[in-house]
Amino acid sequence: MANKKQEIRQLSLFDDSFFETPVKQEAGDEKKRPLSKKKDLYEEMQEKARKEMEEAEKSGTFLRIEIPIERLKGPKKTDGRIQVREKRRRLRFTFPDGTQMCSASATKTMIDAICKIGVERVAQLNMEVCHVPLVAQEVSPRYARWTKRIDDKWFLMAQGDTIQKYMQMVSIIKQLGIDVKVELGDFETLEPVKAQKLESKKRKKVKMEVTLGDKTFTHGSDTILTFLEVVEHIGVAKVKKTGIKFGKFPIVTNAKMANNQIETSTGEWLTVPTQAKDKYKILKVISSMTHTPMEIKIME
Repeated sequence: MANKKQEIRQLSLFDDSFFETPVKQEAGDEKKRPLSKKKDLYEEMQEKARKEMEEAEKSGTFLRIEIPIERLKGPKKTDGRIQVREKRRRLRFTFPDGTQMCSASATKTMIDAICKIGVERVAQLNMEVCHVPLVAQEVSPRYARWTKRIDDKWFLMAQGDTIQKYMQMVSIIKQLGIDVKVELGDFETLEPVKAQKLESKKRKKVKMEVTLGDKTFTHGSDTILTFLEVVEHIGVAKVKKTGIKFGKFPIVTNAKMANNQIETSTGEWLTVPTQAKDKYKILKVISSMTHTPMEIKIME
């Protein structure tokens, strides 16, 4: 007897080809249902497979159902080769004073390094990740699960792998012009460093006193409020016309553009330097360009 011709069709449980069979479909079952991981649909697919195998045996048509290898648990195979998961990596920072930071978590290492550098200095760079500030005082609801606390005031947008964190820290160090060695190595070969308790240097609280004519402005150690009151006394519009810039942004902007800005009484935003010495310099420039004599005192 002549052997019957065998028709071999490759089907998959994970795409619509499963339902495209030579077996005539029943009435009312013409629509293809989208696949789902739900248990009831999977059981329905199994039942259809059983029926089609029975029909195929009766008609002499053989069906071979293939399940993609990547759906199976265990090592992935491609062209007979096993795909090995990429090795874990570790970050290590070495500061000029000999302080080293290297832990199992790249995020923790990054936070420790940012604290050592100065959170406010990093925040003023206005770096972003997914259109969200890298370092900010607010948590974006959309990326809350990737946001990690730095301290009581600041948060880090920590989405990304170790390589991305490495690139971010390299950028921070270059922009700030500081001498910090950054290393990216294999998790196993780069030796970890025992957690070192960072000694928080207590900054000496300074006071700023500004005198314009017979009026004196001072709020003790709150130099930000003193700076704001002096600018508003001179006139926000007048200061804005000078076109003075601090960093990348004008001293006065219509909308908030940086973390170190505060809103003025006119609804505009004033860029306030973090350090008292920078406030002193900016006020001196404002004094010169607006022809407003003032005496500024910085006291510890």
